[in-house]
Amino acid sequence: MRGILSVGTRLSQSEEIVKNPHRGNELDFVPKISVLMTVFNAEPYLEESLTSLVNQDFTDWELIVIENGSSDRSGKILRSFSDTRIKATYLTENIGRTEALNLALSKSNSKYVAILDADDVSMVNRFTKQYRKLESDETVGLVGSWAQFIDSEGQNLFVKIGPQLHDEIVRLFATRNPFVHSSVMFRRSIAIAVGGYDISYKYAQDFDLILKIASHARVEIIPEILCAWRSIESSQTNSPGSSVVRARDEYHIFRRIRLFHNMNKAARLANYKQIFVTRLIYSKTLARSGKWVEALRIAALG
Repeated sequence: MRGILSVGTRLSQSEEIVKNPHRGNELDFVPKISVLMTVFNAEPYLEESLTSLVNQDFTDWELIVIENGSSDRSGKILRSFSDTRIKATYLTENIGRTEALNLALSKSNSKYVAILDADDVSMVNRFTKQYRKLESDETVGLVGSWAQFIDSEGQNLFVKIGPQLHDEIVRLFATRNPFVHSSVMFRRSIAIAVGGYDISYKYAQDFDLILKIASHARVEIIPEILCAWRSIESSQTNSPGSSVVRARDEYHIFRRIRLFHNMNKAARLANYKQIFVTRLIYSKTLARSGKWVEALRIAALG
C-alpha cells in the first residue's frame, strides 16, 4: 500500500497498569476502550466534545489526544479537564491530521479504539452500544452508527443513515463512505495489522482505514444515532490547495475500491462511474489552481 506508516513497531506489547478513577483506588489493567482525538484550533467546540466523553455511561476508557500545534485556546481548554483518563500530548507544530492520528494510535493500549473529532459529540450511550456489539461478535472488526449532522451553532441539519450489514455496506463503498469517522470503533489489533492510517491521504485517511479493515473482517453500522458530526466551513478547508488534495484523495480512493474483492457486478459498474466523475473533478480543481499540465494529464490518462 502506498505510503503506509507502520505503527506496530512503536507499540509496547506489555500491559500497562493504570488507575481507573471510576473504580475507587483499585488497580486495573488498561481500559477497554482507547479514544483517539486530534485537536487543531478547536476552541469553540472542544469543551463540548470532551464533556460528551466524560458523560459516557461506559466509564472504562482512556482518551489519547494530540494537541496538534493550535494557535487558539485549545490547549488551555484541554488542560482545564482534570479527568485522569484524558492523556494529552502537546505539539508545538502541526504535523498533519493523518500523522497525528497515527501518533495517537501508537500511544493506545486498549482492545478497542474509538474515534472522536474535537468538534464532534458522542451520545451518552455510544460506547456501551459499540462495546457490546464488538464483544458479542468476534467476526466484526469495526462498527459505526448513524449520525446527526449539526452546524457550527449546534443546530440539527439532517441524519446520516446507512445500511447495517457488511455486504450492503461494501456495495456502498463503490460510490461513497457510509461511515462517519467520529462514529467508528474498531479492534486495535486489526488496525495495527493493516498499517494504521495511510499518510498519503490527507482527508480520506479514515475511508482508507475502513476499507483495509473491511478486507480482513466484517464491518457494521448500528442503526441508531450515537454521534453528532459538525459541518463547519473554513477558509483553510475551502482553499484552492485543499480542494486539490481532497479531489486527489477521492479519485485515488475510488480507484482502489475497484479492486475490492467483495463487490458484485452492479457495484463495480457504479464504482467505474464514480472513478470517472472524481477524475473529472480532480482535473478541474487542478486547472483552477493553475496546474494545467497536470490537469490535462489526469483528464487524458488518469
